[in-house]
Amino acid sequence: RLGGPAAMRAAARVLLGPAPLARGAVPPAAPPASADDVILRGISYGPVPTKKVGEAPVDDDFMVSAYEPLWGDSGRGDLAVMRAIGANTVRLYGNDPRFDHSGFLDAAQKHGVRAIPGMSNYPYTDSPKACRKTGWNCYEQLKAQYAANLKKGFAKDGSYHPALSHIIIVNEPDYKAPGLSQPQLFCKAIVSAFDGMLDAEKEAGITDATVKFTATFSFGVCSRCSRFNTLPALGQMYALRAAMLDPSTVGYTAKNDLATAYRQRFVQSFNTPSPAFVIRDQFLTHYKKEFQEPFFIGEYHAPMTAQAEDLAAIMQLAAGSSDVFLGISYFEFQQAYWKGGSELAFGMLGLGDMAITKFSAFGRDYSAWCLNGSIPDPHAHKPGATIVQALVDAYGGKGLDWNKLCLHDPAKVPVTESGYKEIESQRSTSQMRTFVARVVSHMGGAVSRSDGLQAFAARYSGEGQPAAGDFAQLAGDLGRHPDWARWDTVSAACVADRSADKATLGQALSFACGHLSTFNCKDLPEQCDSSAWTQADYIFSTYFTEVAGGSGELQNCSFGGAALYAARELYKPWNDLCVVNQDPLTTALTQEGYTAILGTDHVKVAALIRRLVLDQLHERVADEDALQQLASNSSAQLPVSFAALQKLLQGVPWTCAGATQRVCPAGGGPLGAAAMIAIFCAAGLAVAALLCAICVRHRRRRAQIVRGAPLVPGNGVA
Repeated sequence: RLGGPAAMRAAARVLLGPAPLARGAVPPAAPPASADDVILRGISYGPVPTKKVGEAPVDDDFMVSAYEPLWGDSGRGDLAVMRAIGANTVRLYGNDPRFDHSGFLDAAQKHGVRAIPGMSNYPYTDSPKACRKTGWNCYEQLKAQYAANLKKGFAKDGSYHPALSHIIIVNEPDYKAPGLSQPQLFCKAIVSAFDGMLDAEKEAGITDATVKFTATFSFGVCSRCSRFNTLPALGQMYALRAAMLDPSTVGYTAKNDLATAYRQRFVQSFNTPSPAFVIRDQFLTHYKKEFQEPFFIGEYHAPMTAQAEDLAAIMQLAAGSSDVFLGISYFEFQQAYWKGGSELAFGMLGLGDMAITKFSAFGRDYSAWCLNGSIPDPHAHKPGATIVQALVDAYGGKGLDWNKLCLHDPAKVPVTESGYKEIESQRSTSQMRTFVARVVSHMGGAVSRSDGLQAFAARYSGEGQPAAGDFAQLAGDLGRHPDWARWDTVSAACVADRSADKATLGQALSFACGHLSTFNCKDLPEQCDSSAWTQADYIFSTYFTEVAGGSGELQNCSFGGAALYAARELYKPWNDLCVVNQDPLTTALTQEGYTAILGTDHVKVAALIRRLVLDQLHERVADEDALQQLASNSSAQLPVSFAALQKLLQGVPWTCAGATQRVCPAGGGPLGAAAMIAIFCAAGLAVAALLCAICVRHRRRRAQIVRGAPLVPGNGVA
C-alpha cells in the first residue's frame, strides 16, 4: 500500500473539517531540531517512478536493490535528500520478503536515517492463504513473512540491523482487517500477527529487543469500540490494548506473554490529514490521561493548512509531550502521479523532466526523474513558499539548492565524453572542479593542491571563456600527471567504485566474467568472497591486468560506472588483500596476482618471491643470488603455476629460519651481500659525519673562548 486510502482522508476531512490555524492559540514556531534530537522526524516513502496516472508498480517494496537508482547515492540519492531536509527516519510500506533489504538499511544507516518498514497487505488480504480466510488468525502467515524478513537483511547474528527502529505490523487494520465496524476482528488480527512475529524472532535467535512494534490505525472514529467511541483513533487503541493484555477476549490463545511484550516493546501509531490543533484537542489531551505507552503519527500532512505554521505547531507539540509523543512521519516524499487527483496534494517533491539514470525493476523500464522542489504551498501566507522548505524549517535541516536537483551532478555523471559535456554545458567552474577531481581519482591520482585543481577546472569549465578542449584533451592533460595531484604509478589498481549501485555492479561483473579467459569467477579466492565489493575488486583488477594489459584506465576500467582505477591510498581501507596489480609488494598472493607480475620483469618477480617467502612461509632469503637466478628463470625452473611456485619454495636450499630449521647466516636474511655492504658503508659515512660535526663545534667553541665572546645557548656553539 502506498499511502492511506483517499476514502479515509475524505472521511477525516468531513469529520474534523478545516479550521483556521489561529484556533486554540497554536504556537507560531518550533525550535530547530538538532541532528541527535530524539524526536522522530520522519518522511513517508513510496516513490513510484512514473508520471502516468494508473500505472501502479509491479512491486512496491522500495527497499529492494532494484530501486537503488532512486535512493542510492549513485542514483537520485533520496536518502541523502531526506537527511538534508532534516529527517532522521524513513517510513516504508511495501515489503516483499523474497528480496534482501540489507542494502537499503546499510544506506539508511550511512546517512543517519532510521527505518520503519511495514508488513505488506499480502499475508492479510492478498495471499492464497491470507488470514482473512482463517478467521483473522494471522499467526502462521505473519510468522512466515517475518521470518523471511529476518533472513533478508532485518537481522544478522542474533541482532537487528542498527538502522531499524520500529516494525509496523499492519497499516490501517481498521480499514482492511476487516473494518472499523468489527474491532474484535481487527484486534485479533493484530495480536495474532504480533504473536507470530515474536516466535519468528525466537527461531531466528534474536536476542536484542531494540526494535519496537506498532499497528498504525487510521484517524477514523470507531463507534463500535467500548470506549472513546466518539474520538478519532483512541477507540481502536483502547481496544487493542485490552486484547494485548488478554488475547482471549478476542478469541485468540497466545503462545507468548503478549501482555509483557506489549508493555515493553509496543508503541501506538496512527495516520492523519488533520492539523496540529485537532491532534492536540481531539487526541493528545485524552491520550495522555489514559495511556502510558508512546505513540507516533505514521502519516502526517494537513493539506488544507499553511504547512510552515502547522508543521511548526505539531513539532512543538511533540517536543512538549516527548514522554508519549515520539514525533511524526511527513506524508509524503514524492507526489503520487500514479494515483492522480487529490492525492497529488500530499507529495512535497515533484518529478522534473531530466532523467538522472534509467533502470529496470520487476520487468519494467523506468527513469529516475530528478526531483522538483518548487511544489508550492497553496495555503502559505508567504509568497513563493514551498512545501519542502516548510519541512526543512520544521525539521531543522540544512536544506539543498533545490534548483540544482535537475542539473546533472558532476559527482554522478559518467567519467566519459558524454558526462564531460553535461558538466561543461553548465558553464560552472565549481561543477567542473568536482568532475575533474573524479577523473583524477579514476586515473590513479588524488588531488593534493586545491589551487591547481581550481585553475585546471577553470580552463575546461567554459565559464567566462571557451573550454580548453574536449574530454580526450582533458584526460590527456591529466595523463601528463600535473603536480597539483599525487599519482600512484606503482600500486594503482582497477577496483569496484563504492558509490555504484548493486544493479550496475552486477551487470559489470557479468561482463567481466564473460570476457576472462584464464580465470573462472566461480574460483574466487576464499578471502575475496566476503562481499560483493571484494568479489568485484578481484574480478575487475584481474580483468584489467589480463584482458586490458594494465593500460587504458578510463576506457578499460569503467564497466559502466561500476569501477575506477584507484590509487592504493584510496582502495587500501576497503580491501588490501584481493586486488591484482603489477606491484609485487601489494598484488594479491594468488594465481592471478602472480600472473600479473610474471608479465613484468625479473626484478619484480624476485620481489614477489621474497614477499612470498616472508609472508607465507615465514622464512628468510639467505642467498640473494639464488633468488635472482630463479626470478630471471635462467635455468628454466620458474613455474607458471602459483601453487607450483609455493611447493617449489618449500624445498629450496637458499632460505633459512621458519620450517627449514636452518640458521640464517650473520647479516643474512632477506638482504644479500651487496645490500649488506651498502648498509655498512652508509653506517660508516654517518659515523664520520657525526665525528666531523663534533669537531667543528669544538673548534667554534674554542674560538669563542679565545675571543672572549659570551656563550649563548642556541647560537650554534653552546
